[in-house]
Amino acid sequence: MAQRSRSHYGHSPALDGLRGVFMAAFMAFHFGATFLSGMWIAINLFFVLSGFLITRLLIEERETRASIDVWGFYKRRGRRILPGLFAMLTVVTVYVCVWAPEELRARWGGDILATLGFVMNWRLIAQSDEYFGDHLVAPPLRHAWTLGIEEQYYLVIPFLVMGLVLLVRNRAARVLALVALAGLATIWTAALAARESTGFARLYYGTDTRIASLLIGTALGIALGWTAREGIPRLPLRWVTVLGWVGLASNVALFLMIDPFTDWMYTRGGMFFGAIGSALLILSLADPRRSAIKQLFKPRIARWFGRLSYSLYLWHWPVHLLLGPDGLAGSVVLTGVVGFAISTLLAYLSDRFLEQPVLRGGIKALLPRLRVPMAAVFAPMVAFVVVCATVLLPTSAAPTGSQTTVMPAAITRTQPEYSGTPAAFAMLGDSVPWYLTERFPRKLFPQAKPVNLASEGCDLLDRPLLSVDGIKDQHGACKQNMNTWGARLRESGAASLVVWGSPLLASAHQMPDGSKGLLGNPAYEQLILQTYDRIWQTARANGARTVDVVNVPCRRFGAAPDSQEYQQLQREQPGYVEEFNDPVRLNGLLARWVSSTPGARLIDLHSAICPEGRRDSINGITVFNDGLHFSPEFTPTLWRWLLGQLSARA
Repeated sequence: MAQRSRSHYGHSPALDGLRGVFMAAFMAFHFGATFLSGMWIAINLFFVLSGFLITRLLIEERETRASIDVWGFYKRRGRRILPGLFAMLTVVTVYVCVWAPEELRARWGGDILATLGFVMNWRLIAQSDEYFGDHLVAPPLRHAWTLGIEEQYYLVIPFLVMGLVLLVRNRAARVLALVALAGLATIWTAALAARESTGFARLYYGTDTRIASLLIGTALGIALGWTAREGIPRLPLRWVTVLGWVGLASNVALFLMIDPFTDWMYTRGGMFFGAIGSALLILSLADPRRSAIKQLFKPRIARWFGRLSYSLYLWHWPVHLLLGPDGLAGSVVLTGVVGFAISTLLAYLSDRFLEQPVLRGGIKALLPRLRVPMAAVFAPMVAFVVVCATVLLPTSAAPTGSQTTVMPAAITRTQPEYSGTPAAFAMLGDSVPWYLTERFPRKLFPQAKPVNLASEGCDLLDRPLLSVDGIKDQHGACKQNMNTWGARLRESGAASLVVWGSPLLASAHQMPDGSKGLLGNPAYEQLILQTYDRIWQTARANGARTVDVVNVPCRRFGAAPDSQEYQQLQREQPGYVEEFNDPVRLNGLLARWVSSTPGARLIDLHSAICPEGRRDSINGITVFNDGLHFSPEFTPTLWRWLLGQLSARA
């Protein structure tokens, strides 16, 4: 295939600048720029850009050679992707082997192997990983999910391009076929999102739910691909410029307006239309003619940052975790400056001394005098990663969740055991019961049939939440769940409803009169009691004979006392941190409701987990994996206890 310098496309500095600007904004989002609440969608722009650039090169190769060297394509992608990835994986592996918490090593060892196999996105789905929730012990390779999706797509894109060229003679028809495929993927995503059983991780990490962006990029690559007969198609410059501004405006609007759980991004084609906006911006910047919008992305620093974008992506996430969930001294600015500096240094060193030499001359460029093959350099690195990761894989002695067949130890010496009844019961609440139900150890308790009526990121109260980041209303999926859980309870036939108390109830809410509702405020506490009354009425009306209320265990608030988040919470919501750590007032309120409600029963999880204060681990197993949710390893232990409590009350 022709080298880049001889390509008909030439080099586009503005596209380098686009990568640089968007990567900088994406890093700022991770380092604490919370006002960029929709910056997560920038990943889709990179997918579109990747599909566009790769497809154009494949089209050019097909035109100049009358074929596509698939193996050569794979080798070139390997040269581009693997050197930097191996370097980052080696550092992460050393950390996991030497310094990582013992209870997390097995899980993170599996992450290393999943990253090497480019299936990390599906591993995160299997773990029901919460991208926007796990801050304290987030996996250091969580960001490798994007590499998995891209490499999975790279496996098929040469054949996709060859198939289109052979079967569809018209350029416009090829583009329409790809856009139609992206549309079908969007419809499939909406269908998945409509299923109550579909978790957020499935929507966020799925190859099928993200592939529309790559297909749109491929469509753009074919639309602007060079052919010997037509050259490179050109639209009128005025149209190109206008479309570019529209694309830029749509991206900026998404960055500022949506949040991680904006449901229409999945249910109504938001991802698809966002990809179209990205394609319009890329179309404008790829055009060789001078335009005002291209000047925005041509500053030298932006272009330099863009050339480092892959390396920056690899390193910035581990650096972000290294700086801790609270950053440095609770300062977003200081955290950002230090995070950018460390990430940029690591990215530069990796790119300058490892990635670019291999990309230009293969592995021999690293050690030209020795003339050793690639295996001689990378084999020890890969062997170390694989061996260490394999050693860290879970064993049968460390049950990790739904597939375990080893009965876990009891939480308390006197806890009752599950007798087989109740067989069917429903779980209602936020992401805590949702994850517990998704990870239910079916092989241990085949008679039990928990029904998941919980919803991720959702509050029991139908009032906006007041956080340090502003007012957050319930997203669409939460409101839908509020309106439908009763009907689903009736359909399930469950005679018992288990309602989980949540730390969200201790957080400030906006009252109907616009005031701030806090625990200790009689009106706010009455609102909580009325909410539980409505839950009880809905449950009884839909076939539940009993309502079991699980109270809230003690936890450890994640932010340090000297952090900005902690100080702001103490000012705006006095008592919240103390209540999060030990929810005495909230549990007292729940106990009061249970005592005054016929058919309601209290399940005292607080006393079981925290008999004499907070415990980080029980029976050697970490209780919470992120300070809020029960760890997958502890989940079977908790289910043994909970089922025993339900049996004792049956």
